[in-house]
Amino acid sequence: PAPDVLAALGTAEELWTEVLERGVRAPGFRVVREGTTLTRGSVTRRAGMGNRSLTDVVAPNRVLEEHERGATVVLQGIHQTVPRLARTTTNLALDLDQRAQVNAYLSPASSRGLDLHFDHHDVVVVQLGGEKRWRVWDRLDRARHPVRGAPDMALPTFDEVGDPAVDRVLRPGDCLLIPRGCPHAPETVDRES
Repeated sequence: PAPDVLAALGTAEELWTEVLERGVRAPGFRVVREGTTLTRGSVTRRAGMGNRSLTDVVAPNRVLEEHERGATVVLQGIHQTVPRLARTTTNLALDLDQRAQVNAYLSPASSRGLDLHFDHHDVVVVQLGGEKRWRVWDRLDRARHPVRGAPDMALPTFDEVGDPAVDRVLRPGDCLLIPRGCPHAPETVDRES
């Protein structure tokens, strides 16, 4: 993408600020290690707001500890809380006449956050920093037309997908389009991503 697009998306440091300093709440973030999402209670804390007690506020020290142990921090729907992303996302949604959502994945080196899976929507990956290996496979017959909310579809397994159609390490500025229903498996290599 153009440098101004990368600038609009931000840096890893700015994304960490979202997590550690702005009191993000679940489900605006989650922490994933080797395909398993950690329980909310393990990475959140209680906080008061007026006369209400919140139980889903990020616990920065716990999130950092889990990241150091190899977990990926996922910021979900950050266009809702970051104004510059709101404008970019709204414009993209209007141009495509489709809903759009921005997520960010902060992954330590030599780790795998998400397991082999497919999404019910197209995915556009923009690598902001570090490196991440992406393997993408052709759709399985059962995932030709995945629809969110339809009966659960079994996740793909490495035994059934064969050789990947794409096996590439993305570096800052690289982009990758993954059509809905295509199994994919991201993992960091020597550097955090």
